[in-house]
Amino acid sequence: ELSFLLLDIDNFKKINDTYGHAAGDEALKRVAEVLKGHAREGDIVSRLGGDEFAAILTEVGSRTDVEEIAARIVADLARPFELQAGTAHISCSIGIALFPEHGTDAESLQRNADAALYDVKDSTRNAFRICPDAVPGA
Repeated sequence: ELSFLLLDIDNFKKINDTYGHAAGDEALKRVAEVLKGHAREGDIVSRLGGDEFAAILTEVGSRTDVEEIAARIVADLARPFELQAGTAHISCSIGIALFPEHGTDAESLQRNADAALYDVKDSTRNAFRICPDAVPGA
């Protein structure tokens, strides 16, 4: 089974506003390190732009496996970390789409993960959500 994760850093603008853009860049590198640390052989992690990242988890055994990985990413990014300019406090929101349940092509998986991501951002943040149902037209 394959899973598509979209990750957005919550309130990232505060880091740039408080510490400057160099600190923001340093924070983005830290996020990338955390994501790569949770990636396994065959997984793909990428920065899409701004403060948004994507991960494709391959050979996922079950929905529970995906939930455990996402929970560890959320927990690791919620821990304060030191930047050259000071201590950063960030969190992230993650939207998840599962193949083939939420789509059988890249476009539908991304659309469904995006819907799950914005559901998290609109409700709680600092959490993850697996797409409950396929978005119409997916």
